[in-house]
Amino acid sequence: MPITITNNTKALVYFFLINFAISVFHIDSWNNANTTSRVLPIVSYFENGTFQIDKYHQLTPDKAKIGRHYYSDKAPLPTLMIIPVFGLLKSIGIITSNDGSFYGESVYILGALICGVIPFVLILCLTFIRLRRNNLFSLALLSTLPFYASFIFIYAGTFYNHIISAFFLLLGYIFVKDKKYILAGVFSGLAFLCEYLIAIFIVIWILQILLNERKLKPSFLFGIGVIPAIIFILFYNYHFTGSAFTMLYKYHTFSEMHVNYGFNAFSLKALWGLVFGSYRGMFLYTPILFLILYYSLRHFYLKTFRNVVSIILSNYVLLPSILVILTLSFYFGWWGGWTFGPRYILFVTVLLLFEGLFFVSRLKFSNLAFWSLIFVGLILTFSAKITVLYSIPSEIQFPLTDLCLIALKSFEFNNCNILTYCFGINPVIANIIWMIISGILLYLLSNLQDASEVN
Repeated sequence: MPITITNNTKALVYFFLINFAISVFHIDSWNNANTTSRVLPIVSYFENGTFQIDKYHQLTPDKAKIGRHYYSDKAPLPTLMIIPVFGLLKSIGIITSNDGSFYGESVYILGALICGVIPFVLILCLTFIRLRRNNLFSLALLSTLPFYASFIFIYAGTFYNHIISAFFLLLGYIFVKDKKYILAGVFSGLAFLCEYLIAIFIVIWILQILLNERKLKPSFLFGIGVIPAIIFILFYNYHFTGSAFTMLYKYHTFSEMHVNYGFNAFSLKALWGLVFGSYRGMFLYTPILFLILYYSLRHFYLKTFRNVVSIILSNYVLLPSILVILTLSFYFGWWGGWTFGPRYILFVTVLLLFEGLFFVSRLKFSNLAFWSLIFVGLILTFSAKITVLYSIPSEIQFPLTDLCLIALKSFEFNNCNILTYCFGINPVIANIIWMIISGILLYLLSNLQDASEVN
């Protein structure tokens, strides 16, 4: 029997809590190069009052060496977001030092919650709000399953920058569509401070707003909203590198980053690999995009070439997404190192899903195709989630068969989960329990209906 919620806010809270319960189970605390590079400035700040990571720099290759000191090379906002919360928990005794050191699981967990789990669930909530005016499908499942059946879900519960940057950019996009341009600029700027590649979206949006609105003021207001982020990053660069226009990436320990920040010749292999390739292809790691692509092509087929070009040029998702992928095709490390899926374009994937799901929700799409693609995505994503997570060597071409299934057969399950952390439960049993509970929660979610949908 459907669960009827008479208040839209209560329905949203119910939706949030179910998805939070599913997403918070796996909290990454592994010593990964990327996450450790974000953790160490926090640790150093509370140990010696600086962002120099000299004491711990050997824990990560992701760092910049400026003079005699080491620093994190990462975009700063995710790290800075954790500092006040870490300080608060330290002041009330929840977080304590170990022989004067604050390095440990607690800082990884805090970063994973604030920059991974919470923004991921909020992305689902925003998608649910966007879709629930339609009646052709279980909208709670349509808002969630495509994300769970995607590489996006792998990074929920990790202290990477990709989920939080996607969340801020999605808010920026929503405000652009609502013509609240100052707020759109503010959140787009916050997204940029999490992930520098988002600068492409900001520049293109300024031009598209001018094109679509045919007056200067909206673009100007958007720019006003972005200015605080620009001022901050210029000051941040100057403070660490001595030049407002030189980023810490310029001093990365990888020599490839020293020239043009790692951007060189265009690679067709990279372009194919980012979009359709079996190695890091966005469509392979988010299979529901094939359904969205099919119905989008059908929609475009009925239009003239001129109309199609006009739609792409004016669309706030399509044009900047295409340009981001093309730009990344010039990058020497386009595949993203040890990773699951094309993590560098995770924010692009989130926006494509957000708009694409809204587009297909208005159509009578094939249920067979939908469930088949979701099934494939869930198998791929969940097999990684309960075993190796994102810890997939660059040379692995087919993670499911070359790594995940092998880990499953040898019972090497992900030990970064709440049951193992808190109760010492065997990771195999813990992950089986999680899958069972997740199935039950998704079933409850499928019965969630807004009162406006019930006669």
